[in-house]
Formats: sequence, C-alpha cells, structure tokens
Amino acid sequence: MANGLLKRLQFPLTLGSYIKAQEIGEQYLIRVLTTKMTKKSNETKPEDIAKCLSREYVDHGFCINFPVARKIGLNVKLLEDELLDITWELHKLYKCREEIMSNLHKEKVMEDIAKLPPSIIDKIMSEPRKSSNNEV
Repeated sequence: MANGLLKRLQFPLTLGSYIKAQEIGEQYLIRVLTTKMTKKSNETKPEDIAKCLSREYVDHGFCINFPVARKIGLNVKLLEDELLDITWELHKLYKCREEIMSNLHKEKVMEDIAKLPPSIIDKIMSEPRKSSNNEV
C-alpha cells in the first residue's frame, strides 16, 4: 500500500508539504483563537481547539453547528431574527457569486481551448486516458 501511495506522489516532498501546510494552518488558528474565539471561562486551550478543527474537520464543506462549536470550546452565539435573516441573505449572495465565478472560469478555459491548434487538440483527444485506479 505504501508503494502505491509513493507512486502517486508527484514528488517525494509533496507529502511533507501537506503536513507543513496543516501545521501552518494550526498555528494560524491558534493566533485567531487566542485573540477572538475561545470562551473566557473555558478550560479548552486554543492549541487543542486548533488541532481538533484542523484534524477532525478537514473539509471546508463540513458543517460545525452550534452544539459542536460550543463543545469544542469556541465562543459562539446563536443568531436570531433580523441578524439571522441578513446573514442568510449574505450566504446566498456569496453562493451565487461563487457559481458565477466558476462559470466564468469554465468559459475562459473553453475560449483558451478554442485557440489551440487543431493538431494539438487531435493529439490530446487521441491519447488514452490514464486511470489512477490502475496504479494501486
């Protein structure tokens, strides 16, 4: 299994760079948590919260709801009424912007592909696609 993983790494230091990136993220989280986001009366240290967030909730799409945030030691408050409505509207606007930007990127890529010489497109289309599943 280790050989399969090593074959997939483009460069031996790639794994090290991922680990370093996680460490940098934890250090940044500790700074933010120390100044803004930990409960004053909580025994949970910012270092423990940073490790929890960076190692147990590694995907930005993972929802950390109110009870979970409170349990891990974050200083959280429930939004209510108008503030909740405004925040929800901002979220929807951001998602809309994200979709527009994604579509613009796709259009730009298609424009760039259209500018390629036909011989290059033919070569790309005629090459068999490699599946990463075969390398395990």
